[in-house]
Amino acid sequence: MNLKKRLGIAFVIIVILPIAMVMISLDFLSAYLGDSFKRNYEYEGGTLEIIANPMNVVNRMTHREADQIVQYADERPEDLENERILSGINDKLIPMDSFLVVREDGEFIYVGKEGMEKSLEDILPAYGSNISIENGVYYGGSDPLLIKQHDYISDDNKEGSVFIVSKVSVILPQLKSTMRLLIIIGVAILLITAILLILWLYDGITVPVKRLKKAMNELKEGNLNYKIESSSKDEIGELCDDFDAMRIQLKDLVNEQISREKRTREMLSNVSHDLKTPLTAIKGYAEGLLDGIAVNPKMQEKYMRTIWNKANDMQELTDDLSFYARLENDDYALDFRETGIGEYFKERADDVLFDMEEKGFDFSFENLLSAEKIVAIDRKQMKRVFSNIVWNSVKYNDKEKGEISVKLEEDGDFVKITFADNGPGVSEDALPHIFERFYREDTARNTKTGGTGLGLAIVKKIVEVHDGNISALSKEGEGLTVIVKLPVKISK
Repeated sequence: MNLKKRLGIAFVIIVILPIAMVMISLDFLSAYLGDSFKRNYEYEGGTLEIIANPMNVVNRMTHREADQIVQYADERPEDLENERILSGINDKLIPMDSFLVVREDGEFIYVGKEGMEKSLEDILPAYGSNISIENGVYYGGSDPLLIKQHDYISDDNKEGSVFIVSKVSVILPQLKSTMRLLIIIGVAILLITAILLILWLYDGITVPVKRLKKAMNELKEGNLNYKIESSSKDEIGELCDDFDAMRIQLKDLVNEQISREKRTREMLSNVSHDLKTPLTAIKGYAEGLLDGIAVNPKMQEKYMRTIWNKANDMQELTDDLSFYARLENDDYALDFRETGIGEYFKERADDVLFDMEEKGFDFSFENLLSAEKIVAIDRKQMKRVFSNIVWNSVKYNDKEKGEISVKLEEDGDFVKITFADNGPGVSEDALPHIFERFYREDTARNTKTGGTGLGLAIVKKIVEVHDGNISALSKEGEGLTVIVKLPVKISK
């Protein structure tokens, strides 16, 4: 679940769930409150009315008794002087926290609750106050009351009033308690919902962030092997995956850097050796000449030629190092020219044919192109590619009769140049590395092979600058095949 969806669900839950839970609680409390009023006061109205208009509720609870009093007052006013009848009505009012009062000519003849006479004298309305027994009048104060009044004339012409006095203070606390309970339940629901959402979001956001932070600290300490695992598929999970991918890439770069530094140290050691060997020879032969060891012209010529050859080896080594460094730093401007590639490689083959025959190699060139292909090349550097590959095969060939072949073929929009020999080949482990700079499978560096391991690395760099590619195939003991592909510009 992505982070946006998670936050959307959290928003819906924090809004909808509390509302739903409060509505359920309100329904439960309403049912409870309604049942309580029905049980205690025989009230049949709705719960909403109880909460919205509690005075009307108090009024309606005594409406039956009010109707009965009106009937007595209008039809048999003498019954309102009958204590038995009045007590019967009062007994029905008591459970509803109400009581009956009858007054004639200002004197109480019946009070349904003891000890209330004195307090009622000041608050009961006078005869003819036009207070409806259906609605009554509210009397506030420390002990609020709802007073219903109905006036009548007795048989002996006395002015009488019948009152139903209801205590409002008994009902209001129940409503206040219900509202208080509803507020507590609402707050509790909000707190529980918030806690659950916090835990859910914590598990989905904070926990992965902490894992990511720990991974970053491990990385800062140099531990590139610490793997961060994320089970979520949201944006944070993707961030953790990207971070781990970055860690792997960084680890590869560090390993590559270590490997490069190792090869560089090996190269420096090898270059030092390659320089030291001819320098030692030059020094030795020069001392021989100075000490008069070369006593005849023939021996002197031999000494001088050896010094010359060793100096050439040193120059070739330094030239290769300088050229490769310039290629690496893009500090070498190539002179691209449109060239007929078949004719060009035929010339290169003719250049080396005599030397190959002198060294006893069977050298062949084969052009299988259906038509001449025009390729943009730097003729000087492509000659270096040809020479490095061919002379690399000569250098490492250990067969009595060496064989080298060069073949041109079409390969889609490319010209494929295949160099093949019958030398010792390259092991499976070494094959992926033969185009790396300073790489040598034979670390013994015997005098037969020599070199710095830059020849094929230079070839690869030149081919890539020509927008081509290079690869190699080999089985140990069965020779090496180097394949160069160059993009065709024009086909004639």
